[in-house]
Amino acid sequence: AFGHIFYFSQKYFSFSDRGRVFPKNEVLEFIQMNQGYYRSWGVGEAFLENNFASQYVIFWPEGYDSLNNRSYGEFTYAMQGAGLADFVFRADAGLGRGKTAELIDNPSRRRLVDMVGVKYVIVKSDEEKALSLYNFKKVFESGKYTVFENLTVMPRAFLASNYEGPPHLEGFLQGSGQAGQAPEEVAKIRRKLIPGKLLSEDFDFRNVVILEEPSPISPQFSEGTVEIVSYKPKEVIIRTKSDQPKLLFLSDNYYPGWKATVDGDETEILRANYTFRAV
Repeated sequence: AFGHIFYFSQKYFSFSDRGRVFPKNEVLEFIQMNQGYYRSWGVGEAFLENNFASQYVIFWPEGYDSLNNRSYGEFTYAMQGAGLADFVFRADAGLGRGKTAELIDNPSRRRLVDMVGVKYVIVKSDEEKALSLYNFKKVFESGKYTVFENLTVMPRAFLASNYEGPPHLEGFLQGSGQAGQAPEEVAKIRRKLIPGKLLSEDFDFRNVVILEEPSPISPQFSEGTVEIVSYKPKEVIIRTKSDQPKLLFLSDNYYPGWKATVDGDETEILRANYTFRAV
């Protein structure tokens, strides 16, 4: 019986050397050395399958999880210019698949790439022209693949100078329902409007965030600095400096269980920009 178990296990379980499954690659090594806390993305024929980049300890905006975060899936879907009414919840989330030129030419997706902190984009070398037209700079090339740096990328964490609530529905009073709808239902409807607001041309997404609950402070416009001191799966330490009150935004998913402290005092984590965190 033991012999049969061992024999059949060879057919179903892989015991291959890690180097054969995840070999060294000059492009990925370049990103490993230069990514900091930014994310990277492969487009066109240079896309990486879900969770592949995790094996190289590379931050990636796409992935598969059987317990996927629905808010992030909805966010990445709607921020590509699609309507949430057509969203189908899946175990994966991504920024889109297709030809490089078509992906980058979409202005909504281009803003999404900035907002989720994609600093490096990998493409086939014969598709370089598509990225050079949209504020990307060539920084590395190896074999058939080229790495471009996103010149307008947002940092993983930044200090916001202002915030807004979810867009109001025309004809609805703030904090009240209408036409038989409870305030809670109105809040859900307003929340679905956040991606559209983030994509609007008159919204300053580099300085303003959208919160679903009021902030305990009144952030002000001023200079400030942010430094991620330590980043671990269950702990993130960030050092900030500002002469005025600010909201600290982190483009990691909001999720129950996380706690935050400011100078040792516990503070509330607010859901920002539909799926991320702010304190």
